[in-house]
Amino acid sequence: MKQKKLWILVLAFVLLLSAGLAGCGNKGAQKYRVTFAGEDITIQAQEVEEGKTATKPADPTREGYLFDNWYLGDTVYTFTEKVTEDITLTAKWTATYAVTFEGEEISIPAQQVESGKTATKPADPTREGYTFGGWYLGGTLYTFTEAVTESIVLTAKWESEGFTGAGTQADPLMILSAAGMEKLAELAGSGQAVYAQLQADVTLPEGFAPIGSISAPFSGSFDGNGHVIDGLDSTASLAGGLFGWTRDAVITDFTIKGKVTGSNYAGGVVGSAADGTSISLISSEVTVDAGVSGGIIGAANGNVSVEYCTASGNVKGTTVGGIAGVLNTGSSVIECVSSGSVSGGTAGGIAGEKKSGTVIYRCYSHGDVTATLALGAVVGSAEVTALQPSFNVLESYFNFDAVIAGKDSDGNALSVNYYGATSAWDIATDIAWNPAHWNTTGAIPVLEAQDVTVPETVTVTLSGAQVN
Repeated sequence: MKQKKLWILVLAFVLLLSAGLAGCGNKGAQKYRVTFAGEDITIQAQEVEEGKTATKPADPTREGYLFDNWYLGDTVYTFTEKVTEDITLTAKWTATYAVTFEGEEISIPAQQVESGKTATKPADPTREGYTFGGWYLGGTLYTFTEAVTESIVLTAKWESEGFTGAGTQADPLMILSAAGMEKLAELAGSGQAVYAQLQADVTLPEGFAPIGSISAPFSGSFDGNGHVIDGLDSTASLAGGLFGWTRDAVITDFTIKGKVTGSNYAGGVVGSAADGTSISLISSEVTVDAGVSGGIIGAANGNVSVEYCTASGNVKGTTVGGIAGVLNTGSSVIECVSSGSVSGGTAGGIAGEKKSGTVIYRCYSHGDVTATLALGAVVGSAEVTALQPSFNVLESYFNFDAVIAGKDSDGNALSVNYYGATSAWDIATDIAWNPAHWNTTGAIPVLEAQDVTVPETVTVTLSGAQVN
């Protein structure tokens, strides 16, 4: 009986112990709240079991600030600490300032820099035709050693290389400054055909040498796009001008200013031009003092044309013309005006010497002409042959009021050669000046429009027969 009661007591104790353990399991582990606080903080609080660690959230962001860290009180919280109570973690921010980069063709992201720290210098940007000259804050070069204490904008400074393009027909040389003209001369000196376009007015540097040499004449094309080239100061010994020697070249549409001296052949535009050279729509304000000299071209050799040009600079030399010094067989001067004075041994208002097989058509000489060997109002000396008995000086005029006179070495007056030119001229009716190029409302024709296409050839006829 006693043994039975003992078993009953043991069984009761086991039942009570099981009930107690079950009650403990239902209660569960203690949990604590981890809260995130600070300006612009919207992170949800975490419930963490006692003795476990909180999970580090993604770093928050705030405009104008860099996130520093989470702090518990004054201590950085590393999220390796066991949680044993409710805690509040506070975000600490460091103020930053924006460093922005701007300028032509700049696409560099802005930087957020801590107050008092320095910005990081980005890789130098690139731009075709320019050299990067640094970052500037206002007008001061920025070195990236300066402490940033406010938001700033840095501007890229570009220094023009003076040109873009390779100088080919597909990729023409675009000239932006005098350095581009030097590049043109360099390419021409290599003997290759060069295609160039002027994109701005330029002043040539001191010592600029003529483009093209006797061994590597300029060929290709040069389009001035109506711009002005100033500062020409050519002293080349053989052929002087903006261009020295040319062949198979198209040169058009600009104004040239300066002087040419001391050359065998000299022109305001070209010293000596050979077959295939076309010169058009150019205003020359160049004074020329050399051997064979012209306001536009010194010597035209072969199939060379000068069309729709004006020359107002004074021209001196041995054989001189207001437009061309010498026209050799195959060359022509069409619709050109000379208004500067012309003086030399053999001198003409338009051409100094004109060989057979050449044409002067619809030209006007307005300036004084003086000579010591041969003197002409339009042409100083013209060659006539059995094959070409005509002088081919057609519809060309000179200024009746200009001084056209000369004396030989003995002091004898020279007779004036007219070669068909006349002074009885009415600007409005005597020449059918091309209105696309000329303004004829004043005393002399003025080259006005320089943005038109010049025809590749101009055919001149006399009494129904072609003469050029």
